[in-house]
Amino acid sequence: MYCMVLDNAPWHKKAIRLIWEEELPEYQDIRDKMTYISMPPYSPDLNPIEKCGELHAEK
Repeated sequence: MYCMVLDNAPWHKKAIRLIWEEELPEYQDIRDKMTYISMPPYSPDLNPIEKCGELHAEK
């Protein structure tokens, strides 16, 4: 089993809708092998890429 962590980017919301909410048959293999975790609306502490911007700004 795999786990996918998604933030609230519009394309992630679309992926959740298409794969898990609408339960389209072409995505059945993904649903069988993967679960997803949604991040809270604004959670920079949980998103490692947010720290990269801080490092770049310091230089």
